[in-house]
Amino acid sequence: MTVPGVRSATVLVLLLSTIVGANLFTEPYLLTGGGGPNGASASPVLVMYQQGIEQGKPGYAAAIGVLLVVFTLVIAWLQNRFGSERG
Repeated sequence: MTVPGVRSATVLVLLLSTIVGANLFTEPYLLTGGGGPNGASASPVLVMYQQGIEQGKPGYAAAIGVLLVVFTLVIAWLQNRFGSERG
């Protein structure tokens, strides 16, 4: 196989890896007690939980959620735009 032959698969793997990485919650929450020292391992979803549930700022948490959805849609659009085979 050549690089053009695996281009769409590579772009899909990058897309899914980015989405999973952005939605990481359980590991930092359980292993570091909520983000570690100075929030070093805090993911966007963990920050959303901390702001919305622990600190009582649902508007801030909702804004983070909207940004995550927009970010995911942009990444998916880029994958569709540049990952599709041209024939």
